[in-house]
Amino acid sequence: MKIADVEAIALAVPMKQEIAAPISMPRAGEVAGVVFREYRSVIVRIRTDNGIEGVGECMTRLSGTALRDIVHYVAPLLVGKDPRDVEYLWDLLWSVMMNRGHQKGFYLEAMAGIDTALWDIWGKSAGVPVWRLLGGRTNPKLWAYASSLRLRDIGILREEIDAHKASGFNAMKIKIGRDPMDWRREIRTVEQIRDHAGDGITLMADANCGYGHDRKTALQVGSARPLLVRGAARARRHRRLRLPAAKARHPDRDRGGRFQPLQLRPLLQARRHRHRAA
Repeated sequence: MKIADVEAIALAVPMKQEIAAPISMPRAGEVAGVVFREYRSVIVRIRTDNGIEGVGECMTRLSGTALRDIVHYVAPLLVGKDPRDVEYLWDLLWSVMMNRGHQKGFYLEAMAGIDTALWDIWGKSAGVPVWRLLGGRTNPKLWAYASSLRLRDIGILREEIDAHKASGFNAMKIKIGRDPMDWRREIRTVEQIRDHAGDGITLMADANCGYGHDRKTALQVGSARPLLVRGAARARRHRRLRLPAAKARHPDRDRGGRFQPLQLRPLLQARRHRHRAA
């Protein structure tokens, strides 16, 4: 079985209504019109000489056409190769940019869409789901949470909470840190979310790097009511979080922008050491 064709399709759905930046970001007032102008995605289709098609999707933070063009540009490296050699093909694609230092962003996002499509082909050719190829079942059930409740009008948030509960979710994540300078307002919104969600719902907070300058405040906002905190501060779940800022250290603050094994390895090792110490 060989790869015969690689296709990438850029999709964009314009926002029906202009929105302000829902998260903390530099110069939000000026760049929100570009960053949050549309919903974006890139679909990758890889076809084999025996008629199997694998489908992948690229994580698209900005221009989908840029990712589409990268996939088409590297397609000659894939054509004629066995799609089941996923590790070899990943290394081959990684080698294209390795000496140029491009370890984040568009190129890695394009690689992810290709990689997913290759795993899809392997699963279809073997007649098994991909999770079986990746080691099989470990836990019969996984606890899923709804993501994310972004800090905005409480009326909209209440509707979202009700919709998540109707879908069967008993845990939800809140994105705090929209305006770290107005953290008291964020505390009030978190408290309103807790009141509407009820004690039967587990809430988590993702600071989304918005409180990187002030972990103590991040914990204060995140722990306005019982929460699990993630992002610029982490803590174990308690009825109230009373974790000193000095203990809010966390080496994986930027993990949301890390996409490949070489970058994740130090984070996994650090966690392993912390668990052993505990």
